[in-house]
Amino acid sequence: MINARALHEAVLARVSGRGLITVSNHTSTLDDPMLVSSILPWSLFTHEHVTGRNRWTLCAKEVCFKNQFYADFFRSGKTLPVERGAGLMQPAIHHMTRQLARGDWIHLFPEGRIVYRGNLGLPLRWGVGKVICDAIHMQTHGEDGLIQSHDDLAKFQQATTHTATNPNTTSTNSGNTDQPKPHMGEARLHHQRIEDSQRETENASGGENASSSSSSSSSSSITTTSTSPVRKECSSGSFPVIVPFHHAGMGDVMPLKSIYPRVGKKVTVVVGDPLVMDDVLCKCAVKGGSTPDVWMEIASRIEQRMVQLERMAPQNTDQLTKLGLTEADVLKRRPKPSYANLATRWRDAKHRAIEKAKTKLQKVKERMGAAGGGSSDHKSSSSKSNNNNSSSSSSSSST
Repeated sequence: MINARALHEAVLARVSGRGLITVSNHTSTLDDPMLVSSILPWSLFTHEHVTGRNRWTLCAKEVCFKNQFYADFFRSGKTLPVERGAGLMQPAIHHMTRQLARGDWIHLFPEGRIVYRGNLGLPLRWGVGKVICDAIHMQTHGEDGLIQSHDDLAKFQQATTHTATNPNTTSTNSGNTDQPKPHMGEARLHHQRIEDSQRETENASGGENASSSSSSSSSSSITTTSTSPVRKECSSGSFPVIVPFHHAGMGDVMPLKSIYPRVGKKVTVVVGDPLVMDDVLCKCAVKGGSTPDVWMEIASRIEQRMVQLERMAPQNTDQLTKLGLTEADVLKRRPKPSYANLATRWRDAKHRAIEKAKTKLQKVKERMGAAGGGSSDHKSSSSKSNNNNSSSSSSSSST
């Protein structure tokens, strides 16, 4: 484990009330909790009922919450269910944001999925930027002004599109003409162009000297801080601490299509120093400043650092090539959307149980009614026979 001190200090010695978010690549189903628990002292987990300092994380519903036993097990380990393909406006993501804002530790996989190709799944999902930015906004202004639904996101898109078509729009706060905020798609393309230009520059340099200089610069950049100007009125002392790390070898411990983990495999973890991006995070401290363009900028900064850490670690195994599979084969293993939506399955099962109970109740009522009708017929017949006997006896006596 390289630079373990940075992770241990961030987790074990963090200031009370200041949140911590760790991000890493995702290569197997056992990255969390096996990897996270193995690189930290066991006392952190055995004393969780006293300290409450263990991490929060997310897991797909169809994987970790497919039955009640799994659901209880993973919830007890601070794991929340997330639905694939449902976007950012999910209750679990909102809950993770609140936990980070209150000073807890959360761990996210910004790739958004398990990547079996042996390299980072780029570009990183900008949901990690939303969680960080929203948490800072909650600390300063609460939840008022946050984009918390798809309707809010649509309104923001309409507003930014209108601003982009009116370049004379001015800011009422500064009194100067400001550049309009880019549309979500434009912001993603902007960051993608930056990343492509960086890769082209690195490829153009070529040669062993360039590779050695890039590796040395990447190792030194782990401890460097951002030189961008920071606004004086922005206090970054309460911002969440962001610690990235990259691991290699977990794909050999729990390969694709394996049921049990394999022992005797080497796993390397490279930890980076906490990221400093106050020039971006200060935008989140402004009321209404948590917007998609800021989320993407945060995700882009994290992506740049994750790429640097990847170069310092051994190459992960390409599990798809090793098994002769493709991405399409992996997608076939995933359940259908109707199966993946556990909420719909639960409602359907509940409806079927209610209908089944109603049917049983109706049958019981019918049986009781039939039994009651038979007894009443028996009583009427017996009363008629008694009357006949009494009339015959009276006639005989009169004779």
